[in-house]
Parts: sequence; C-alpha cells; structure tokens
Amino acid sequence: MLQAKCELSVELEHPRRHYRPGERITGWVRVEVDAATKCDGLALTQLWRAEGAGESRSGGRSEFQLFSGEWAPGVHRYPFDLACPEEPGSYHGGLFSVEWQLEARADVPWALDVEASADFFVELNTDVEVEITQRSVPESSMTFDVIMTTLLVLMVAVGVFSTVNSIIEGDIGMSVFGIVACAGFVYMLWIYTKRAIARRALSRLTMNIERPDAGRVALDIDCASSRKIEGALVKLVAEEYVNRVVDGKRSYSNETIYEDTQHVTLGQLGQHSFRVEFELPDFGEVPWTFSASCNEIKWYVLVDVDIENWPDLEERIPLEIRPVTRRNAGLRGIPESELATEV
Repeated sequence: MLQAKCELSVELEHPRRHYRPGERITGWVRVEVDAATKCDGLALTQLWRAEGAGESRSGGRSEFQLFSGEWAPGVHRYPFDLACPEEPGSYHGGLFSVEWQLEARADVPWALDVEASADFFVELNTDVEVEITQRSVPESSMTFDVIMTTLLVLMVAVGVFSTVNSIIEGDIGMSVFGIVACAGFVYMLWIYTKRAIARRALSRLTMNIERPDAGRVALDIDCASSRKIEGALVKLVAEEYVNRVVDGKRSYSNETIYEDTQHVTLGQLGQHSFRVEFELPDFGEVPWTFSASCNEIKWYVLVDVDIENWPDLEERIPLEIRPVTRRNAGLRGIPESELATEV
C-alpha cells in the first residue's frame, strides 16, 4: 500500500478539553494535502477506551461523515459540533482508566488510511438524579458453588484414602504430602460450605434496597433465627475489577475505591427487622457503575451477620448505580455548504 499524500489533525476549540455532559464539543478536522488526492470518506468517530491492567476495550461509538470527493493541494478544514456524552465519565484509577477520544480517518484509495485523534475529558455529572437498582445474583454463580463443593468433597475423600494407604505402606513422604493436601482441600471446602452452614441458623432472611431520599440509599433487613444474633456489619462498597489472560491463564485483580461502614448491634435471638442507611458519595469523585467486559466498576452492599457460636453469614448484594440521563443528542450535522473551508 502507498502512503497517502495528506496529513490529518483533530483540533478542539476548548483549550482545556474538559466538558460537562450535554455541552457542545466544537472544533475541526484539519487536512493538509500535498497533491491532488481522492478521498472516499473522511469520518469522525467519538468513542471511549478502557485501558490498564485488564484487557483493553472500547465503546460508545458515534460516527459522523465529514467529506468525500477530491482534495486539491492545500489545507482544508471540516468543522464539527457534537454533544458531550453523558456517561461514562473520564476516569483514572489504580487498575484502569477510561478516556474519551475523537478519531478522524480518511479513506484514500490504494493507500494506507490516514488517521489522527484528540483526547477530551468528560466530567462526571453531579447534577442528575441517581438511579440505584438491586441486581440478582446470577444462577451460574450459585451453580458454580455447588459444583466446586461437590468436587472438593470428592477430592477430600480421595486424599484421605490415598493418605491412609501411604501410612499403611510406610511411605512417609507421600503420607506427609497427603496430609498437607487434605488440609488444603478441607480449608477450601469450608470456604465454599460456610455460607450454606451459616444460612441454616436463619429461618428467614430478606434484604431489599430502598431510597429514603435523593441523597441516601438504605438496606432493609428482615430475619429470624433460633440462635442469638450479636449484630451485623454492613458496608457500601465500590471497587475496580479487572481480568486478563497472561501466559494462557486468566488472572483477576480488584481494588476498593470507596467504602462506608455501618455497625448494627442486636444481641438477641428471634425476629429482627432493621434498616441501615448510607449517604451517597460525591459522584464527581467516585464513578458510577461501569462495565467493559474486562474492566469494571462494581458497586455492592456487603452484609456480615455475627451469629453466636456459629459461622458468620456473609451476603453480597450487587448494585447498579447510574445517572438518570436523557437520550444523548449525539452528533449534530452541519450543512454540507458549511463543512469545507479552504485556507
């Protein structure tokens, strides 16, 4: 492929390149042409990219065709006027970042496409109503726990049988290895069965997310137990979560970016109904829920119920926290007669 005889640049009128949702993003694509060149299409694309410790992802694409035809030698400018997207906001975290870009691409026949881009910053909108949805736990997650528990029971049984045989045969090395392996399997089995055992102490447990007002979120808990419930530790948490494939193996990382903790003291058995309230954070500082496959911002409420002489019950309630936004106005067209400006 030949090198195209032109160069592109994306230029924004706003010097800081910071925009609030709904504001107009104006500027132009500048094309410098060395020789007469045919262009099958000059397109401007608005999109976000999520990059960092996880695998890179992109989304939110809006494309606008600026020009097609013949370019004479010289400099040509093609203005654009588009609405700043409402979400996601630009974000720079410990594990990944979300950045917005404008990308210009010229399709030149029999030559490599010519590209240029410019970053811009979308400020998180704090002046909109917040919508909070309580998400159900996927059935696949519960099925996975059942499968893992079954496999671990089998592994413990096989490990015990092999260890006993090694002891009988006097193989000290294999005996020690078997004991250590069995201990590890038993610990993993405890992790996967602890929740089921803890739930047996409760004859009833319901948890629902409520909104007392625009600035708060509440968790209503209703439970009944034949055992004494000392209290509960309830947390509103936001965390970064990423996953990626390294050397053929998928790895996971997470980092807490917001946490608010409330303590509830009960100290009695029987029926309990109580509410835990949280002030919502400043969403100019903490991002909304975000999901780009391998890069996510997850919100959830974590409940740890302290049951006397019994394993603690830990429940996680996934939340979806997003702004209530109007439909994005998108790119606003400019009459063709106003698009091309030669200088």
